Amino acid sequence: MSLKDAFANAGIYPTIKPGEVWKASDSSISLIDKLTRHWHEDRYCVILSNEEMCSDPEWPLVLIAPLTHQLHPKPKPDLIIDHTDKMDSKLRVD
Repeated sequence: MSLKDAFANAGIYPTIKPGEVWKASDSSISLIDKLTRHWHEDRYCVILSNEEMCSDPEWPLVLIAPLTHQLHPKPKPDLIIDHTDKMDSKLRVD
């Protein structure tokens, strides 16, 4: 049983807010280039869902924008985010 399942069984749900950055299991994220992309165990993502969707434990999906350090090629909707202390990132908007 995962930690998320244990919390859900206890009636405890994490508070997710729009604009926050969360780490998600890469296998749970659906991306357009799923056949050619580099797979990771986890991937950082920016939460895009609104407050109502984020606060409803019965809502099945959270809309996210995954982050990547692979800056090129850059599709028009994607955003380059200035570097952290290590490197630049790209916000994927597929």
